[in-house]
Amino acid sequence: RHYRQGQRFGPGHGDTQEPLKRAAVAGPFIYAGQTWSDAGLLDPAAAGDLGSDVRPAVTRASSGVVVVVWESSSDDGGALGSDFDIMLSRSLSQGELWTAAAVLNSNAGTDTGNDRNPSVAAGAGGEWVAVWRSTDRLDATIGGDEDILFARSSDSGATWTPPQALNTTAAVDGQAIDRRPWVAADGGGRWVALWESDLNLDGALDGDIDVLFSSSVDGGLSWSDPLAVADNAAADVTADLNPVVVSGIGAGWLALWDSDAGTDGVTGGRRLLLGLPANACTPAPATTCLATAKARAAKLKVADKDPDRKDSVAVKWAKGEEVAAADLGDPLSDTDLTLCLYDSAAGGSELASMVLAVGGSSCRKGKACWSSRGGGYKFADRDGRPAGMRKLVLKPGVAGKASIKLKAKGENLAVPALPLVVPVSHQVRASNGNCWGADYSLPAINSVSSFKSRSD
Repeated sequence: RHYRQGQRFGPGHGDTQEPLKRAAVAGPFIYAGQTWSDAGLLDPAAAGDLGSDVRPAVTRASSGVVVVVWESSSDDGGALGSDFDIMLSRSLSQGELWTAAAVLNSNAGTDTGNDRNPSVAAGAGGEWVAVWRSTDRLDATIGGDEDILFARSSDSGATWTPPQALNTTAAVDGQAIDRRPWVAADGGGRWVALWESDLNLDGALDGDIDVLFSSSVDGGLSWSDPLAVADNAAADVTADLNPVVVSGIGAGWLALWDSDAGTDGVTGGRRLLLGLPANACTPAPATTCLATAKARAAKLKVADKDPDRKDSVAVKWAKGEEVAAADLGDPLSDTDLTLCLYDSAAGGSELASMVLAVGGSSCRKGKACWSSRGGGYKFADRDGRPAGMRKLVLKPGVAGKASIKLKAKGENLAVPALPLVVPVSHQVRASNGNCWGADYSLPAINSVSSFKSRSD
């Protein structure tokens, strides 16, 4: 899935030079980050080695375990060689105490390539994934150019699988540059890795450095073929560098990188660009969504309750215009469905809430969230991860027979601020570009805690 074209986000900064000897430092924050402890060495052994410990990355799992990874040129008394390897340390005490530094890439004692630029993320199911760029050939299975490697952990970072190539082009991409990766998980089973690359993707790109991405829906066991994040990647001629990605923006993903030129074509200084998934909600409602074939055939209910676990959004889109089975895409594999809610704040339509059901995602005990049902599809997730979606039923049919039913609930749900400003719109968008929606101008209830309405 492609991301919408990068938009200029603000001024950016280039890389800064590093001292010849650096060491990772850490200190727990106090009082919500308003004050901080004195800095101290995360790896006490760093005081006595001659190697550099640089470019740390940190993540925290819902279990409270914190993992820091970094690149190091320390040879550990000759056990690791003089190349760079990936180190890690863990904390089970919110950063107060840290385990001794350990090697993450299990081939560190025998490899000759440099392993650098690590990133690490934790999934909701207890999986951990670390990524980095490397020039190691992995026993001659890939080239000696810069590629993206990854390793997984299922025991909170205590042990890690042997390194593997994340970019599926690693064995055949010649001397392509793949570097500065970043990985994130959405809590619903989807993982995304971004990195910068000059790979032309079999002629689809023009050979400058662009931001590529790959996704995984099986806990990082396997990864999709790389694609460009920005949809202007084939036409731009400037370098897109230093990408990062996070989940939970509404219910989608946010990618950021810096570039020589913004989408306005202005050059002369690096800027931050941003991209959102193509299926994510736009700031204003789309004008191409299919409507119901009959008036007042859709229903929308929103509840804002205390405690937040009782918050809910329910949509029933009945007697819709004709929807073919192919229009729904393939949610069993890779078609995401997103609910977008809009009200008319500030005198125009404005996005109020967004809820996502991830295509091909896994729920409790690894069971698939999606299943086939009556020629259509059903999504069910008792936990409502990552953004509150509990149930979604897609039913194709001729005009007057197609329907969509949706229920989102719980603390993960970003319930819109009530009362809503009418007219209100709901749209269910598929990542294949199709969309179904309705408008609501005369609600039966529109209070500080509840909205109920039939469609126009």
